[in-house]
Amino acid sequence: MKDLLKILKDSFVVLKKEPKLFFPKIFLSLLWGFILLYSMNLLVKMQEITLIESVELKAVLLEEIFPAAIFLLFLSFFFFLIDSVINSAYPLMIQKYLKKQKFSVLNCIKQVLQNFFRIILPVLIAFFISFLILIPFTVFFSFSFVSGDSFLTLISGLVILLIVFLVTVLFYFIYPVAVIEKKGLASVFSTVRKSFSNTKEASFGTFIALILSLFSAFIASFSETAEITVLALIVFVLLRIITAVLATYAMVLNPMLYFKK
Repeated sequence: MKDLLKILKDSFVVLKKEPKLFFPKIFLSLLWGFILLYSMNLLVKMQEITLIESVELKAVLLEEIFPAAIFLLFLSFFFFLIDSVINSAYPLMIQKYLKKQKFSVLNCIKQVLQNFFRIILPVLIAFFISFLILIPFTVFFSFSFVSGDSFLTLISGLVILLIVFLVTVLFYFIYPVAVIEKKGLASVFSTVRKSFSNTKEASFGTFIALILSLFSAFIASFSETAEITVLALIVFVLLRIITAVLATYAMVLNPMLYFKK
């Protein structure tokens, strides 16, 4: 445990010495912020449509916003690819830092792009497997919530939290394994083996990441606004930057645990 706490501290030191590590996650946070604002705007329109009594008018209006919903899905996937590429650059940056080599964020991103399929494909597969595992538990939670059963909702919510933790532990090292080892699809299996042989590190990293994610979600809840004004946008951007700072620490801690001797 002492070694893990030292890595926790060393990750702060890395960020202090290399503040440029914050920039990619700030960019991503603002990028996802655009998606969030777009989604909120679409949700407001859908809520307005549900209040309309005329079935015919509802159908017409829903048909009108359908292309916007499809565009949102396409944009979300495209942003997810950008997110995966940038996140994959962090193990390279940390590797160079630990070797006391100078590094460029853009050059590290370029290296990931040069090995796009060998790196990003296993990342996508790990995400897809995680998604499939979570589907039945999410459906059960939704059913509990809609039925109004508070106890069942609480239990299913806790179960989802536990499953998310276990799945994250399982694929915790997917970025450094995919990037450093470059085994292509085999990286998915190598990641699972790495997690099993380093359960303490994967569990510790996952715990910190989930805590930071929950705190980020709490911060994000303050950014929701029904009316977009200059002040609301300024607050929104500031909160996104705070979220990015927390996400950066989680991304630095991940390869630091991977390179732990």
